[in-house]
Amino acid sequence: MDDIRYKIRGAGCYKFCIVNFGFNTGCRIYNTEVPYFPLLKSFSPVFFVLIISVLLFSNSYAYGASSVGPVLNISSGLLHQNGRNAPIISNKERHIAFFKDSGQYGYAMFLFEQGNYIVAVREFGRLIEFFPSSPLIEDAQFNMGMAYLKAKRYADALKQFRLYLQNFPQGRHLYEVMDKREVAFRALQDIEKQEMATLKEESNSPQFKNKLSNKEPFIQKKGGFDEGIEVKMPPIPVKPPPQISKSKEEPLSKTRDQETTSLSKKIIKKPHNKIISEKAPVKKTFFAVQVHVFFGKNYDEIDREIKGLKKQGYDVLILRVFHNRGDRFYPFIKPRASEGVYFKTSFAPVVSDILTPVLKIAKKYDLKVFAWMTTRNAVYGLKGRGDLRCKAFDFESNSLSECKGLDLFNDEVVRYLEGLYRDLAKYPIDGILFQDDLILRHNEGFGAAASSKFVKAYKESFNPELFYGDIEELKNSKYSVEYTKKFWKWASWKNKYILSVASRLMDVARDENPELKFAINMMYEAAYMPSQALAWLSQSLKAAKEVGFDFYSIMAYHRQIEDELGIDFKGSLKVISDMIKYASQEIGDTRKLLIKLQLVDWNSLDRVSANELEDILKILSNKDVNIAFSPYERFFLLDKVTMFRTQ
Repeated sequence: MDDIRYKIRGAGCYKFCIVNFGFNTGCRIYNTEVPYFPLLKSFSPVFFVLIISVLLFSNSYAYGASSVGPVLNISSGLLHQNGRNAPIISNKERHIAFFKDSGQYGYAMFLFEQGNYIVAVREFGRLIEFFPSSPLIEDAQFNMGMAYLKAKRYADALKQFRLYLQNFPQGRHLYEVMDKREVAFRALQDIEKQEMATLKEESNSPQFKNKLSNKEPFIQKKGGFDEGIEVKMPPIPVKPPPQISKSKEEPLSKTRDQETTSLSKKIIKKPHNKIISEKAPVKKTFFAVQVHVFFGKNYDEIDREIKGLKKQGYDVLILRVFHNRGDRFYPFIKPRASEGVYFKTSFAPVVSDILTPVLKIAKKYDLKVFAWMTTRNAVYGLKGRGDLRCKAFDFESNSLSECKGLDLFNDEVVRYLEGLYRDLAKYPIDGILFQDDLILRHNEGFGAAASSKFVKAYKESFNPELFYGDIEELKNSKYSVEYTKKFWKWASWKNKYILSVASRLMDVARDENPELKFAINMMYEAAYMPSQALAWLSQSLKAAKEVGFDFYSIMAYHRQIEDELGIDFKGSLKVISDMIKYASQEIGDTRKLLIKLQLVDWNSLDRVSANELEDILKILSNKDVNIAFSPYERFFLLDKVTMFRTQ
């Protein structure tokens, strides 16, 4: 039954009942039980065709949607009337067309030259993993050893140089590897000798001997713990540590993976009589739901919806407060504009002020509210202002053209956004989530304003042709692009500039509301393929951490990952697991991570199965992270997943 319903999405509950004739005893239509009778079975097919036609027509008004355009997904929480809800960057081609082994190698070398040696090692390793037949693998293996050597991790450098000699016994870096291997070996010996001398000096010091003489003797029960005879053991004399072989190449200490433990959760689940130290308070993670649209047609129905969300176990509402042209309107409003925002401001058209009543309802049920707001796509009321639009490099015409969204390098644009965010912060909201439009694609971010700022920062020429090497046209007007060294410098600069804009918006908002929290949407590539994230999206989790957001919202949409990477569900679980590990290492405090899971497949529009969600939640169960579900689905219950949250 469920499958039939979701294959005719948009038909709504009415048609679900009709198509299935009398096999159920009732049907929920907009939160109202409407029974129907087996008598319907006796009517002719023509009758049902007529009924379905009437219902198709009536559904266009059911949720306050525009009467013009296709009517889809009105039984789901998808944002757009045409059913699309995926991030604005979601074309599978970008994983094929815009990245080569040379791009990955260039990114790793960029990090190496910037002195980010350990991160460079990781990216050289990614080249070997993602491009196993690349002719650059030999150079990547060599530079991994060189990066470890520069970072003074000599034991790791020795291992990489040893691997190079095994894999490339006649390689072009052979003699240099032999030389650097000797350098690393001697440096490691010097460190060991120095540590030996320090240990010997400390063991012979009077202070160390006094500590030993004053130490309480160890008491052991003779015959084991069951017998009550105690034997006093004399202090064990300290001997110098044994001499370490000079030929040993193993590291003195092993690096531990920075995996999050669940110790704090275990303490809470199984309390004991001892008082837990107040120096290490345990913070509670939260469950959030991202609301693209509510389903109620008035505020009484919205009250019941929000009350239901609280009962299901949600703690936070992430509420859409923007309206792009073509988005679905909230069904309980009378829109005053075709695009704009859902809060009072003088800087953009106000579709309707829903924040005031929704905040009142949410606070009544002790739910926190994060306002979900755009940046680049906030073109509301700016029609005809082409001077404020983003500029992109067109590979076909080899020239600049206007692209979607605002030009964040334009100071007037930033002042406009500051006004919007200042007015938004005047509401008693708990936080703001930056929409995933706070990005720039690999060919976006040009124009006079960007050129002026780049030249001022680096005293270098700003020519798009310097950023791209070989450009090869593929099918469907797609291009394969080779990134130059200067491209990576520019991409890194773009990323930092975007984050500086976000920082300015946070500052003006906190002038109005000092307690306001901020979360930033990060595409899954930022936590899985950092080089691609920086190239394609101008995103970097590492750089975002330096800005100091309160939460980092990782869009771990498994169906999207499967589609774009060409992997199955099991593969997407591995990707998500790797993402969590990487993000935890980069951010440190896992309670700052907000992992977003999709409830609807963006392509098929089918609801994601509960079994898939359970498998993903098992991966997250001991990670102590926050979890958000998107989009809000009124039929989705948390009964099976609340067991995974931190109590």
